[in-house]
Amino acid sequence: MQHVGSISTTNIASPSLFKDLFYLKYFFSSFEKPKQILIMSSTKPLDGKVALVTGGSKGIGRATVLRLARDGAKVVVNYAGSEEAAAETVDLIGREQAVAIKADVGNVEAIGKLVAATVEKFGRIDILVACAGVMHLNELEKVTESEYDQMMALNVKGPLFLAQVSIPFEEAVHFTNSP
Repeated sequence: MQHVGSISTTNIASPSLFKDLFYLKYFFSSFEKPKQILIMSSTKPLDGKVALVTGGSKGIGRATVLRLARDGAKVVVNYAGSEEAAAETVDLIGREQAVAIKADVGNVEAIGKLVAATVEKFGRIDILVACAGVMHLNELEKVTESEYDQMMALNVKGPLFLAQVSIPFEEAVHFTNSP
């Protein structure tokens, strides 16, 4: 094992890697040598968790929603434009485990309503994933103030206030910001 600052790295061939990846349980008997038994959980790792994913109806957001649901989380598919794409995503998961909620997450008032609707539906928020975003690919001379304001509202202001408004409803904050 190598130590780099406060980060430890393990060589892939290291025998301790197996122990790092799996839970092992040892049973001892007075007449036998210890038996090493691999304990595999049949439960999904996110069972009982609630995830709110902005931009969850398309692209990376949709892939994130589908993975969270596959791992057992109940998910809120936030969207701003395509109700059809959001409904299709929810249908893939199932209406008992997912809901689509339209909200402009660049607007603080809309963020408050999104969080309130999430808590009303599922009772809490455990995971936030900010996938909603916009990037106008104009030459510098052609960027308008309106485009700049939209990018800053959706990409910067939105995730910040989403986290702030969600904190009272989270058991443990797990906030990620994806492009």
